[in-house]
Amino acid sequence: MEQVIGELGAVLPDGADVAFVFATLEHTVNLPMVRDQLVTELGCQAVVGCTAGGVVGLRRELEGGSGLSVLAAKMPRAVFESFSYEQLDWPAMVDDPEALRNSITKHDDGSQLKAVVLLADPFSTPLVRLLPALSAALPGVPVVGGMASAASKAGQNRMLVDGRLLHDGAVGLAISGDLDIQTTVS
Repeated sequence: MEQVIGELGAVLPDGADVAFVFATLEHTVNLPMVRDQLVTELGCQAVVGCTAGGVVGLRRELEGGSGLSVLAAKMPRAVFESFSYEQLDWPAMVDDPEALRNSITKHDDGSQLKAVVLLADPFSTPLVRLLPALSAALPGVPVVGGMASAASKAGQNRMLVDGRLLHDGAVGLAISGDLDIQTTVS
């Protein structure tokens, strides 16, 4: 954990505004501490993350072992709003785009949003219904992210948001501000 934070501090001497944390199951208990260190040492305003079957770092990729990876960025003109699946009134929101939008962002019409980053547990998040609902609630806003992949059964993955660890559902960040976000699929 200290190594990852140290490396980030070296490449981001002015700190970071946002961080995305990916960790294998061995690091699950440390995720809130990782978040606290990112806030304290790098000044991150927003930190979200999830468990993963493998992680990628600067010069290596690790699958089947213990690993922690953090993607951090300095985005001074960005505004971050974190959210979690537990605050969504699901399944009622699938048919109410306005309620879904208001649960994710304070922007009344969603027009100020530049992107939504979503990290979800595949066992408990109905993405087949959630993604189209997000498209209806936030037209033209790209939704990017991925699935927590460390677990082989329900209840083992963890999602990190606002220093809390969730056992199911999804977490995310709505990103707005004076910036341009371009997305690609890999």
